[in-house]
Amino acid sequence: MADGRLMDERFGCGWRLVSLRELVGTARAGLQLIDLGRTPESEGVVETWMHRHGCCAALVRPDHYVYGAAANETEVDALLNEWQATRA
Repeated sequence: MADGRLMDERFGCGWRLVSLRELVGTARAGLQLIDLGRTPESEGVVETWMHRHGCCAALVRPDHYVYGAAANETEVDALLNEWQATRA
């Protein structure tokens, strides 16, 4: 992050939705929202990865692996719905 800390040090190790910009309607219980537009990284590693893979958001598991990624807001909604269904 811009302050030099790692993302998990700053936001914890729970489920995180990391996005390049604010995504309206993505708030879910048990999910930390991280908007890189408002909270930029110091080295741009995640943003570069997202551009390389053509996604605007990635859902990151508590063990830091990517659960899934989405290219647009419709795909973000589908990804979060899938995630919620697996947790029910």
